[in-house]
Amino acid sequence: MAAVLDNWDPRVVDGLAAQHRVITLDNRGVGASGGSTPDTIEAMTHDAMAFIQALGLEQVDLLGFSMGGFISQGIAQEEPQLVRKIILAGTGPAGGEGIDEVTAVTLQGIVRGALTFQDPKQFLFFTRTANGRQAGREFLQRLKERKEGRDRAMSLRAFRAQLKLSAGGGAKSRQTSRPSPIRYWWRTGTATGWCQAGTPSP
Repeated sequence: MAAVLDNWDPRVVDGLAAQHRVITLDNRGVGASGGSTPDTIEAMTHDAMAFIQALGLEQVDLLGFSMGGFISQGIAQEEPQLVRKIILAGTGPAGGEGIDEVTAVTLQGIVRGALTFQDPKQFLFFTRTANGRQAGREFLQRLKERKEGRDRAMSLRAFRAQLKLSAGGGAKSRQTSRPSPIRYWWRTGTATGWCQAGTPSP
């Protein structure tokens, strides 16, 4: 949530890419990807499945962090044959304990960051111990390592849609038809590119 491709710690992505083909993507309406950001996990799940299929991948391993974990669970539930392995990190099930508090915690972190002139990630992902603050500073420096081909910043409109989603605890809701096709911005360890995928209605 509230993140684009350049918010992934390069040490995590590069570490995985040492032995695996890694593809990261901006969800619809996020960063450089086209379309409007959905406000349901169900819609994001279908978008991600369309993206995977558009790349011609028959089976994938999924690493879902935070909101990506919701999406990964949705893919495993709806298209189990598409998933070989799944890793869920910093996430939970739709409606799980504490999930409905994500919006409040996120807004508190943003306000705290603004009041102290610090990046909100310092408060959202790291402890306030000396070691935690140092780890946060090092993480933020690593996010600046990529100098070329950087992603577009998260738009306020996309962030508001995601906040609306998290306020509902990740639960499904009614979803209308969506435009097709959508251009998705993706990156591997060595290349970036566009992928055009249809987004069928759920």
